Amino acid sequence: MKKILIIGLLSFISLITFAQDKNVEVAINKWIDCFNEKNYRGAYDLYASVYKQKVPLETVTAQMKEVFGMMGKLKSIKFISYKDYVYKYIFYAKTNLIEADVSIVINKDYQFGYLGFESIGGTGDPPKAGKGEF
Repeated sequence: MKKILIIGLLSFISLITFAQDKNVEVAINKWIDCFNEKNYRGAYDLYASVYKQKVPLETVTAQMKEVFGMMGKLKSIKFISYKDYVYKYIFYAKTNLIEADVSIVINKDYQFGYLGFESIGGTGDPPKAGKGEF
């Protein structure tokens, strides 16, 4: 009986963890949809109010435009790891074989507390340097 209870408890915990990760991926995909459409305001609206108090829309817009200029539209994501509230993903560009290592913090309401591009590169042509597509 204890084995069944333990197995049931572990299954329940796994389902909860999976549901949370699924919600995180839904939030990230919403951000990517906004990014690909150059709807930087829409992407900014996905951030938590604490973040918005510290970082203005203009700053986030400038960063997203620069990343868009380097990568173009994003095609897909790949989960790498989760540790200490930080999700690590790889974002893949639709063209140019460019990828980016991304760190993301998402709060309990599935709003972004942080989304940072750590590196952008890949096996294709190197991304454009400079100010992107202002």
